[in-house]
Amino acid sequence: MVLFTRKRTLPGLIPIVFFGKELERTNKVKYLGVILDSKLTWSEHLDQKCEKATALFWQCRRIVGSTWGISPKICHWIYIAIIRPMITHAALVW
Repeated sequence: MVLFTRKRTLPGLIPIVFFGKELERTNKVKYLGVILDSKLTWSEHLDQKCEKATALFWQCRRIVGSTWGISPKICHWIYIAIIRPMITHAALVW
């Protein structure tokens, strides 16, 4: 369970019980590939997406440019076809 609020503390918060089981409170949750934190800052989501995109770019670069290096045309193709869709997933939300 995540409570979305910008307050630092939540005074008087009682535990929430669902079907006889007390729900555990967390600071972030992943839903449909988007990481939502309790303050909706998107920093965790963006950090993870940038790390994955960088790692994927270097993997593609190693595969494509193993003998003569990578050309600007291939680098642009990797960005357009692979990296950009990965980064812009759920961009309308944030």
